Amino acid sequence: MGINMALITIQEAAERLGISLETVETWVQMGLLRVTLKTPSVPEGALGILVEEDELQRVAESMGWFILAAERWDDDGA
Repeated sequence: MGINMALITIQEAAERLGISLETVETWVQMGLLRVTLKTPSVPEGALGILVEEDELQRVAESMGWFILAAERWDDDGA
């Protein structure tokens, strides 16, 4: 997986790309986006499916969905 290793929920991934959660879930189901199950360090109430930011960027670019606004991507200081 990517060098960054920062994990975000698939809901956050959808928000950063400006797409629906269903689209991200479809990418996961199709095997296009690799995900990780929730770890103990993830706050309660967070979705249990996580994705690395680098993996999200790779898939978004390859799918032609790389429409990240700088403020969406940099909100977390990344």
